[in-house]
Amino acid sequence: MTTATLPLSYRMEAEATVSGATMKQVCSSVMSEAGYDLSGPIYSITPSIDAIANTSGERIVAGIRMVSGRTDNIVIPAKLDLVTESSTTIEWKLRRNPTVSGFAWAASSNGRGNVEVTSSGSIISGGTVIDSGLFSSAGSLEVNTPTGLSLSLGVKPDGSSEELFLTVASSGNAKATGMLGWRELY
Repeated sequence: MTTATLPLSYRMEAEATVSGATMKQVCSSVMSEAGYDLSGPIYSITPSIDAIANTSGERIVAGIRMVSGRTDNIVIPAKLDLVTESSTTIEWKLRRNPTVSGFAWAASSNGRGNVEVTSSGSIISGGTVIDSGLFSSAGSLEVNTPTGLSLSLGVKPDGSSEELFLTVASSGNAKATGMLGWRELY
C-alpha cells in the first residue's frame, strides 16, 4: 500500500473444508514508519476575481480531486480563504462527493499533474458536509495538520477519486468568493 487513504483489503481462505467452522476477521491496521512530512508548498484554486458572482443559494467556488490514475497520491486540504463584500455574512461549507452540475475539471496550474480543479458549478444534492462556518469579512482559515489528514482525499469504491468542494451561500445575494488550498504528498 502506498498511501493510508486508500482502502485496506485482504482475503481469508480456508485451506481445507472444516465442518461447522467460522472464520472471522477482527481488525486491520495501517502503520507508517515515518509518517508524512506535512511541509511544502500550498497549491490553490480560486475563481477569477475579475467577476465575483453574487451568491444566491449555495454556489461552488473551488473544487479538487486526484487525477484518474494518480489516486495513490496524498492530497490534503491545507487552507481556506473567504471574502464577502460589505461585511455580509456568508455560510461556507466543505462538501465531500456531492452531486454537482455545470462544471468541468481541469488540470491544476502547479504543473505536477496530480490534481484536477474546478471553480464553477452548482450543488445538486447529496455528499457529506465535513466542515462549515460563518464568515462576514475577509480572511484566511488555516487547516491544522490533524484536521487536514482527516480530510485527505481518498478513493471511492468504484476506484475514482473523492471530490472536495468549497461552497458559499448568503441570505442577501451578496458577492462572495473563496480559495481552497492543498498540499500534495507522496
